[in-house]
Amino acid sequence: MSKFLLRVTFAIALLGLCLPTTVLAAGPQPARLVGKLTAIAGKALTIAGENGSTVTVTCNDSTKYRRDAGGAAATFADLAIGQTLRVYYGSDNVATLVNITGGTTGGTTGGTGQPKQIRLVGNLTAIAGKTLTIAGENGSTVTVICNDSTKFRRDATNSFVTLGDLKVNQTVRVYYGANNFATLVNIVKEP
Repeated sequence: MSKFLLRVTFAIALLGLCLPTTVLAAGPQPARLVGKLTAIAGKALTIAGENGSTVTVTCNDSTKYRRDAGGAAATFADLAIGQTLRVYYGSDNVATLVNITGGTTGGTTGGTGQPKQIRLVGNLTAIAGKTLTIAGENGSTVTVICNDSTKFRRDATNSFVTLGDLKVNQTVRVYYGANNFATLVNIVKEP
């Protein structure tokens, strides 16, 4: 029995000597923030953390993207305002991993291969040609692009309208993809 205790003591001592070296060799651990994506500017992401902090991180060619559901691969183009993200980043605020954990998009719908649509309700603050800027009720501001496929409806009359019927200060409900192209704009309330 004494040989057994001697071996256990030796193993624990050896582990004690190796562990600090392993921990020190790992280097600084990246910071982690979970929160809502509130802005995308170039390759910079602004995230409003669940802990009350707001952080802007920069993505680069080394940044990895992933969807939490099943760990599927993702890309920068899959990111959209309003999504919940888990972001790992260094002291230089460069993101090493962006994990899409939930929100208004994420993956495909019903196995059809079509991307889910983002839904935003808010105040139409600007119209510039075919570009609309909406201040969302959730605090985010989104700019969407209308094209020949975009549909326009008026909720009050349940009728189709045109881009020309939109006016600043209307309350709208807009559906758009991760590329910010609007598929449907509903006029919910007149100013």
